[in-house]
Amino acid sequence: GHIRGLLRGPAWVPGHPVGHPGGQHPGPGHFSGATSSGFHHLGGESDGGHSGDGRGSDGYGRCLAGGGMAWSDPTAGPDTNWLKLATARYASALESASKDPKRLQHNLPRIFRADRAVGLRAVKANGLSLEHLSEELRNDREVVTEALHSNGRALAFASRALRRERKLVELAVSRAGAALAAVECPELLADRALVLKAACTDPRALSFASPLLRDSRDVVLAAVSNHSEAIAHAAPRLQTDRSVVLAAVRQDQSHFVRAPSELRQSWGFVLECLVRNGLVLQYLEPPFNRDPQLLSAAVTSRCSALQFVPPDLRGTPSLVLRAVKGDHNLLGLAPMALRGSRPFMLLAVASNPLTLALAWPELRADPEVVLSAARGNASAVSHADPRLLRDRDFAKRLVGLAPQAFEFVAP
Repeated sequence: GHIRGLLRGPAWVPGHPVGHPGGQHPGPGHFSGATSSGFHHLGGESDGGHSGDGRGSDGYGRCLAGGGMAWSDPTAGPDTNWLKLATARYASALESASKDPKRLQHNLPRIFRADRAVGLRAVKANGLSLEHLSEELRNDREVVTEALHSNGRALAFASRALRRERKLVELAVSRAGAALAAVECPELLADRALVLKAACTDPRALSFASPLLRDSRDVVLAAVSNHSEAIAHAAPRLQTDRSVVLAAVRQDQSHFVRAPSELRQSWGFVLECLVRNGLVLQYLEPPFNRDPQLLSAAVTSRCSALQFVPPDLRGTPSLVLRAVKGDHNLLGLAPMALRGSRPFMLLAVASNPLTLALAWPELRADPEVVLSAARGNASAVSHADPRLLRDRDFAKRLVGLAPQAFEFVAP
């Protein structure tokens, strides 16, 4: 009974021990399910004989944060001032509970879910807490605004009237594009600027726009340029539109396989795709995947496309040089014969000095190859043959050409 009544009784003064001259011993309480560990959260002892420091605001705040107690009567509870004192002293109380908004539904008495101060603190911690507040608070512009600042999806729990307000809708979709689904005003769903703002944050937003906007090439192109997945929510005729497909392929090469077969069989369309995203090469079949111009466009666009070049063509010097310019590790995909070719490696280290690391051992000991690499990047010398770096005559030439290479020269 001592535990249950700890927070009960208007005559008890928070901050004074129970039984202290400054307050009265609380009477029967509204709490149920209190445990020994829950009581320790209140700063008291579990034997029921003493109250510890008896600080009510501490206890209520910690109890609320931990969720260790529940109100047996959802309409009853201590004076709201007590809760304000508790949450003011322990700001983390509601914030902790709000990490899972449903905890507010179970841990807060109904009377507190209608308290504006409590509601503001809850939605600031987690906008989705708006769902568990009173109908009056869900129609409160300030409370809803705070909720939307925290999470745009909270628009779904605002009153119907507020879901028609442009300013609030703009705030919501700027945080979460999918909030467009909760908009109650057809005029806003047909607003080009608003829909594009939503589509910039979530590709699904396009699916909630008006049919007219979903069938607008300009709107769909803008949406797909931000998120390639938005193409799935465009009008059917635009999902196969050449310009829309190219915009999607630029971001995600897998959209190439979803393009109409007549486009995929067009050499010109394939070239445009490869120029935008060379990784489309992995989806090509003969004769396209062996076409020199298409291969060149693919590797120029994305150096890593070299991995999708047919193995018997990976020894093409021009393709390898284009690839290693972007990533020296791609030289590992080239045939050993090419990596052991002195003329080719002179070109390779001039294009990307770090390719010296993947040259044949004999070439890493070749003074001209090493000096060519040092001209572009002195640190590439670290991959040279150590015996060459111990040669005094070579060391003088190297340091004279690239002074920064001095640290790699053997003493």
